[in-house]
Amino acid sequence: MLFWGLIDELIPLCFHYSTFLSIFSPTNTTHEVVLQHLEPEFDTSKLTMSRIKVHELRERSKTDLQSQLQEFKAELALLRVAKVTGGAPNKLSKIKVVRKSIAQVLTVISQKQKLALREAYKSKKFLPLDLRPKKTRAIRRRLTKHQSSLKTEREKKKEMYFPLRKYAIKV
Repeated sequence: MLFWGLIDELIPLCFHYSTFLSIFSPTNTTHEVVLQHLEPEFDTSKLTMSRIKVHELRERSKTDLQSQLQEFKAELALLRVAKVTGGAPNKLSKIKVVRKSIAQVLTVISQKQKLALREAYKSKKFLPLDLRPKKTRAIRRRLTKHQSSLKTEREKKKEMYFPLRKYAIKV
């Protein structure tokens, strides 16, 4: 009783009671009907399922990539709802493609960010840790070539006063 009282209060805030009944009636169980009533501005016909090409993604701007990412995430949500409601097998097979597309877009976004950071830190003295080469722990802690080639004052004097003698044998 309390539950239905709460729903009666919330229904005018969301949508009409007839819409509510049509959505949650036992005859309408498909996800398209629910999404159509909850998000009328979302058009499912725009969704394309062809694989995206990464070289095309690299040419796009950051805002385009962000919007593309949102589209793929919305599409993935639709496909997951279809999976739960027992959708067609072709929709279930598209989940893998959409997940891969999301990963590709995210990869291109992060690569572009790193490239921009590298350009920004090109003329600086120090690089952030994530922009430095990984290598191994031992190599990273090793002295630089300049540091290892430096000589102390004592070494310099010793070389100056006792240079390497070169001999040639006369035959």
